[in-house]
Amino acid sequence: MSAKKIRKTLTLPEKPKEDIARFLPMHHPQMKALYKEHIISTGIDNRQPHSQWGEKSSQTHLYFFILEGELKVKQNNILVRAGQQLCVPSQFDKFFTAGDNITKFIWVHFSEKFNGMPSENSIKVIESVHNTLIYSLMESLLLESISITQHSNLSIPHLTRLFCHYVIEKPKLSSANHTEENNLNALWNRVSNTLDDHWSVPKLSKEMHMSESNFHRLVLKFQNKSPMQIIKEMRMERASSLLLTTQHSLQKLAQLVGYNNVYAFSDAFLKYSGMRPGRFRKRVE
Repeated sequence: MSAKKIRKTLTLPEKPKEDIARFLPMHHPQMKALYKEHIISTGIDNRQPHSQWGEKSSQTHLYFFILEGELKVKQNNILVRAGQQLCVPSQFDKFFTAGDNITKFIWVHFSEKFNGMPSENSIKVIESVHNTLIYSLMESLLLESISITQHSNLSIPHLTRLFCHYVIEKPKLSSANHTEENNLNALWNRVSNTLDDHWSVPKLSKEMHMSESNFHRLVLKFQNKSPMQIIKEMRMERASSLLLTTQHSLQKLAQLVGYNNVYAFSDAFLKYSGMRPGRFRKRVE
């Protein structure tokens, strides 16, 4: 069965008549990257207007990424709208009511070993600019998990890494409290907004007003990676999201993420993801 035919079998109707949930098969051998990030279960859910669901406090933290509609947290009437992220620590009850329209969201259950919660003492609502991308990644993982081919074995680990990055790493970066880490994260935010620039260790060190050696040690201290390794990963993650969400040519896409040579970009993407960018785009169309 082709990927397009599979997508048709999975695509939800525009106006479902009942609550519909799709679960990512965590038993799939290629999903181990999710377990490493303490993800116990995850999927896409559609809830009818005013439907209610939930559970008592449990041993899992819960994230919601709201795509359409809105939901209300029952115990404190917190309202969460499309484009927002809800984080509910394990010790809180998890009872919800859908809004006046169909509510569509991605949910992720983390074990209590997960330490990336914005707060472990309160329920938090966070503005999230990545909900649509996270949804695209989830849809692609659902497709790939039932299309077991040689290429799926290459694309699933890459898709799970991206999913974990946008679900987990972004909240971690936004919750840093220490001055050094704040300054470093501010630098990476500037780099992320200008990936087409010619970034180098000397230029990064100058931005931080540090010597190259001290800057290198600072990055290793907080992220256990070299500065250029981090930038390369940022470029590959951005390239992956652009391949998922745009129709840019590979030449244009390469330039947007800092490569003047499309062949060098293609080689870098192959080394990072196990697939050429063109094949990666076709696998998730």
